[in-house]
Amino acid sequence: MDALTSIHGRRIGLGPADELLLAGKTVILDNNGVPTPIAQVGSSKYLAAGATKTLTLLDSGKTINLDTLAGSVVTLPAATGSGAKFKFLVTIVPTSNSHKIQVPNATDFMIGSILGISDDPATVKGWIAANSGTVATNSDTITLNRTTTGGVSKGEWIEVEDVGANTWSVTGVITQTGTEATPFTAAV
Repeated sequence: MDALTSIHGRRIGLGPADELLLAGKTVILDNNGVPTPIAQVGSSKYLAAGATKTLTLLDSGKTINLDTLAGSVVTLPAATGSGAKFKFLVTIVPTSNSHKIQVPNATDFMIGSILGISDDPATVKGWIAANSGTVATNSDTITLNRTTTGGVSKGEWIEVEDVGANTWSVTGVITQTGTEATPFTAAV
């Protein structure tokens, strides 16, 4: 390995396969020079969604806190099969609007399921993303509306993973009240 040491004592260099090494960790770049999701950039494991947040591959592996009283809207990067993973955590129950997780374009969609726990403790339902075979009607958005589709309690979580071209795999657990309904829609 060819390596340099910065004035801060950190090593940077090239490995035997010409991969970039930072402080002993391999960083693989795509054809556009963008680090792939295996590279953890930044020190914070948690990101605030705020009112709106658009994620990039550099955010992979992080937990995004859905953290505003007026709801948070988070847009995923385009799905390419990169393996990027994001976890979403309800840290503030909104008092208006909804928390939303959505794809960035009309060709990406979601597969998978979310468990919904009702305010009736004896009721647990599973919600499956719609996959009709027609992209326009496949699920591409998760909406936690503070009642029937989730977003009722702090601690609800959803994980998504970029598993293929245009495909996000989804799993999670939410709490619901009233007449429970699927949090999945085709809205993008």
